[in-house]
Amino acid sequence: MRFNIYSAEKNVIHLGIILLCLAFIPALTVAADSDSEEGSLLAAARQYFSAEIRKDYSCVYESLSPSSEYKRSHSYKKYLEEALTSSHSISEYRIIDITYITGNEDRTKYPGIEKFAQIEVEVVLFFKDTGKYSEFNIGFIFTKEGGKWYKS
Repeated sequence: MRFNIYSAEKNVIHLGIILLCLAFIPALTVAADSDSEEGSLLAAARQYFSAEIRKDYSCVYESLSPSSEYKRSHSYKKYLEEALTSSHSISEYRIIDITYITGNEDRTKYPGIEKFAQIEVEVVLFFKDTGKYSEFNIGFIFTKEGGKWYKS
C-alpha cells in the first residue's frame, strides 16, 4: 500500500480552509442581524419622511412613537390641525447616515422602548410665509417599540 503525501497535505489544507470558514459564520450572522436592524430602521425613516413630503398626515401620525410625549398628548385630530396650519413643511430629504443604534438601558424611565437610534438627515424645508426653501442637517431620533421603529 502506498501512502501519497501530496494527497494527505491536500486534505489538511482543505480541512484548514473549512475550519477557517466555520470560524467566521457567527460573525457573519451578527453582521446580517445588524444589517437587518439597520434596514428596518432605514425603511421606517423613509416611510416617515416620504409621508411628510406627500402630506400623508395619517401615515406621518402612525410613524410617530407611541410612547412619545407628543403622541400621548395629541390626538390625530389635534395633530392634523397643527400640521395643516404649520408654517413650514419638508419638501426633500436625504438620509446621510445612521449615527447610532443602542439598546434602552433605562427600562424604568422608558419601559416600552427597546432601542434608540439617531439618523442624520438633510432636509429641505419650505416656508409658506416667505415661499423660500432652506436646507438643514438634523439628527432625528427613532425608537424601537414592540419590534417596530418609530420617529420619536
